[in-house]
Amino acid sequence: MMNGSNFSSPVPMIKLEKFTATEFNDWKLNTQFGMKYLNVFYTVQSDRATVMGTEAETQWIADEDFCRDYLLNCLSSSLAKTYIKMKTAKEIWEALEEHFRQEEDLSKAHLVDKFHSFMFDEEKAILPQVSDFEALVDSLHSENISLPDSFVAGTIIFKLPSTWYNFKIEMYRKKMQVGLNDLKRFIRIEDENRIRHALETVSKQKSAANMILSSKRVPNPKRTRPSHGSSQVAGPSKRTKKYKGKCFNCNKWCHSASDCRLPKRERTKAPQDGNQANMVSLAESFDFVGMVGNAKASTEWYLDSGATCHVCNNADLMTGLTAVKESVIVVNGETADILKVGNATLLLSSDEAFEKFCFFKTRVENQLDMRIKRFRSDRAGEYMSSEFRGFLASQGIIAETTAPYSPQSNGIAERKNRTLTEMLNSMLITAGMPTVYWGEAVLTANNIMNKVPHAKLDVTPYELWFKRPPTITRLKTWGCIAYVRVSDPRWSKLGPRTNTCVYLGCAEDSAADRFLDLSNNIIIESRDAVFFEDKFLKDKNLTIPGMQATITEEELESVPSTSNSVPVDNSVLESRRTSVRERTPRTFGSDFVTYHVEADPSTYKDAMRSRDSLLWKEAIDEEMNSLLQNNTWTLVDKPRGAKTIGCKWVLKKKLNPDGSVAKYKARLVAKGFTQVSGVDYFDVYSPVCHLATIRILLAIASIENFIVHQIDVKTAFLNGDLTEEIYMSQPEGFIVEGHKNKVYKLIKSLYGLKQAPKLWHEKFDYSVRNMGFMSSLSDKCLYIRHRLNKVAIICLHVDDMLILGSDQSIVDDVKSELMKEFSIKDLGIAETILGMQVSFGKNGISLSQSHYIKSMLDTWGYSECRAVETPYDYNNCLKPNDGAAIRQSDYAKLIGSLMYAMVCTRPDIAFTVGMLSRFTSNPSQDHWDALDMLMRYLKHTQTYALCYHGHPPVLEGYSDASWCSELNDSKSTSGFIFTLGGADVAWKSKRQSCIALSSMESELYALALAGEEAEWIRDLVMDIPLSSLKLSSVAVYCDNQATKTIATNTLFNSKRRQLRMKQAWLTSLTSQGIVNLIYVRSKDNVADALTKGLNRVLTIKTSGEMELKFIEI
Repeated sequence: MMNGSNFSSPVPMIKLEKFTATEFNDWKLNTQFGMKYLNVFYTVQSDRATVMGTEAETQWIADEDFCRDYLLNCLSSSLAKTYIKMKTAKEIWEALEEHFRQEEDLSKAHLVDKFHSFMFDEEKAILPQVSDFEALVDSLHSENISLPDSFVAGTIIFKLPSTWYNFKIEMYRKKMQVGLNDLKRFIRIEDENRIRHALETVSKQKSAANMILSSKRVPNPKRTRPSHGSSQVAGPSKRTKKYKGKCFNCNKWCHSASDCRLPKRERTKAPQDGNQANMVSLAESFDFVGMVGNAKASTEWYLDSGATCHVCNNADLMTGLTAVKESVIVVNGETADILKVGNATLLLSSDEAFEKFCFFKTRVENQLDMRIKRFRSDRAGEYMSSEFRGFLASQGIIAETTAPYSPQSNGIAERKNRTLTEMLNSMLITAGMPTVYWGEAVLTANNIMNKVPHAKLDVTPYELWFKRPPTITRLKTWGCIAYVRVSDPRWSKLGPRTNTCVYLGCAEDSAADRFLDLSNNIIIESRDAVFFEDKFLKDKNLTIPGMQATITEEELESVPSTSNSVPVDNSVLESRRTSVRERTPRTFGSDFVTYHVEADPSTYKDAMRSRDSLLWKEAIDEEMNSLLQNNTWTLVDKPRGAKTIGCKWVLKKKLNPDGSVAKYKARLVAKGFTQVSGVDYFDVYSPVCHLATIRILLAIASIENFIVHQIDVKTAFLNGDLTEEIYMSQPEGFIVEGHKNKVYKLIKSLYGLKQAPKLWHEKFDYSVRNMGFMSSLSDKCLYIRHRLNKVAIICLHVDDMLILGSDQSIVDDVKSELMKEFSIKDLGIAETILGMQVSFGKNGISLSQSHYIKSMLDTWGYSECRAVETPYDYNNCLKPNDGAAIRQSDYAKLIGSLMYAMVCTRPDIAFTVGMLSRFTSNPSQDHWDALDMLMRYLKHTQTYALCYHGHPPVLEGYSDASWCSELNDSKSTSGFIFTLGGADVAWKSKRQSCIALSSMESELYALALAGEEAEWIRDLVMDIPLSSLKLSSVAVYCDNQATKTIATNTLFNSKRRQLRMKQAWLTSLTSQGIVNLIYVRSKDNVADALTKGLNRVLTIKTSGEMELKFIEI
């Protein structure tokens, strides 16, 4: 039934809210309520054609006209001018819906981010901040994001500042769940108590100050009788006569030193006797009391009139301080005997002494801004080598040696060695730890010695070195049991939340502690731990797997290598000079940093001397058995004049995702760098599959519902047959007795040989062709077999390969055929290929590098950084650095890491990485700032993944160019991107090699680059017989009409003669139907993100069009 409006009666007054392009949902609800109240809302839901009858049509026209005016009146003047051109209210309403609904959707993400990043400021009142947080929650509710009150209350408790820790614990311990209203009441009570307590503290401080000021010389009421008629008031006694002498404190007249208002100056007093002398002695004893660590102490004073002395931890509150040049008294009455600053260094062998000394020298001279002048040693062989002594002479360092068999001549170092040895022996026995951990004990003992006071100075050796007092609050009992919290990514739903560990001391390069994980036998670093300093390994009857019970004599001889003979003048050390060059320590957050108890051995001897020697021996024997079973060589006499190449063992520990050791891997590698071209090898080229090929195959798998499995070929390079005569020496540890002078003649290729990759590929190519596979002309590592309408695909990358099939039986048949030819390891459904995680779900296939990016963020100290939503500041204009390079090596390493992420799964950072890589040779601070912004963007988009959902099953491309974007050389930037199966499969952002004279010319260069890629992808896909995917031509979108016209025009003129080859190439592609050029507006061109920096809204928009989506790790 049609609702009508009676305009003859007075129209009720409805308050009109002007819409200013913000808060569209709220304005829409209010406006819709007003139109319903006026009975005209039905006009925006129906058309005139649906009205039946003359009277009803007349009424509808009148209501519609009124509704249109009402809507325009609810808009701001600028918006009203825009929408007044529309004829009906329905058109205006639908246009507003379409335009502002999308912006409202984007605001949801902003509100959610604001909700997560909200934190309470302890410097401000808490209750107003709670109200602000509630307003934010209400905004989420208005966006249909509902949050229960219990969740909001728990979030408020979690986000309270650290000063409210006790209050938070009390809330968590409540048995009943705390509601939002109850929580606000508790917070208000707590806040009022804190304010009242603060006022009482201020009052106490004021009264205490008055008491101190008025307590100088108060007469004893028992000895002083007041005069008659005077009131007895507590306070300083008044003098009857004015003092006319001179003050000994400020040298002014008419008052005494006892009444002087200036602070008492430092002066030497005459010897005193009696009680006053005893008080002075007692006061001097208390001058030794120091501040422990950097503990945050209270600023309140608690006065006790009966106390002999008061202790203050803030020297700034004292008016006069006296430095005491005495020995440091400790609790047992003895003095601490510390000799200078000690640095302990652990050596695997004595030949590392020179390298460690060079490192120590550089660090000392850089930290102290002084040079080493003398080096005293005990004539040990590692210090007497020609290399070591020549280095000392070149640096102008005097080399002093002690007389033979006179260790007392080098007493400082000898005493330090003795002290450290006794300390580590005591620590190992107390903790019940195996002696293999003597190195960890030495480092901790040396750390403790550096942080206790010196016998002849009033500071610790640590403070002399670093110019700041040490922090000893982190020191715990060495070897005690600790429970270390398992990091969140390694939690299991039903597993333990902590690991039982042994405390091994403080980490050297991070604010964390070192622990021995007893379950995995690895050393980890963490800040989240609970210590039981009275419990040790021997008390809990725990054992450490793989530990040897004794320590070798060779290891004892190297305990420890110390550096104590830095000849620095004491007067220089006593002058407290604060360095202006402070190095900011790199922060890695509270996440675990896992590494091996000892590094991977570099030689066979190191492996046999390590504590894991049995495991390394097993891995080496397995490798040798594999070589012998494969008939890799024969033992022969060395021909006269023949050249022999060497070999070495490469040893590596393979780790599980949780950091534990999965496998000990040994590989015998030939020293191929000694081979001679034309004699030992000829051709060495071996193809590998393109990364774009892998992405295209995953997109095809999502379209055709293919099965994707992965296998690994064991000892792949051992399958190639050698044609050249190559002789290799016998490997270390496996020299045949009685035949030491014989050599191995290689029959098959070996890792390390120049021609090994080529021979392996030739062998694999020959084998799979015999199975009926044909290689693609576009990618030589892609093999296809089509039998009985069933397709099998093999994609090879060195020794890793993907197998795709129409069904499981096809994949199993291919695996069985490969097993007959090679020794392979079946990895099942593909999970990780070349560092990229592959996930299969109901919505398709996702490809990500979240673990790689997380590792990169942790390595470079960005795990706890503030995230941003854009990779590059579009207002930024980077220029070459004219000054000195800033950390050029680190800059190049980080760019290399980012480039691998960009070419694999992250097209959204292609332009930024390409731009920053142009300054790798000489980066400045501006370039580091831009790189910092990119890392913060990766922190925000760490879980981005390319999501192939199989639709649409067509190949499309986008091409774009930013003309003259490089202000330094006026060159332009080209960019293209191709999508298949719903996500990107190929992209590139590249600076053009020549200077374009116009935007049309730069777009033409970019379009030619995109045309080459389109033809390659089209040929690759057409090599695979598919039922769902039919390619006739590739649609390529560009946003320049002139470029599109020229690319399809066969006519040339003199104005475009420099573009003749590019134009002819594009014309050929379009005329043959390979490429179909389509015009698209710039705002809809996805390739725009590959040529320039974009703002936040466009960055989010283009990332969505690239099908980059957040996934759960």
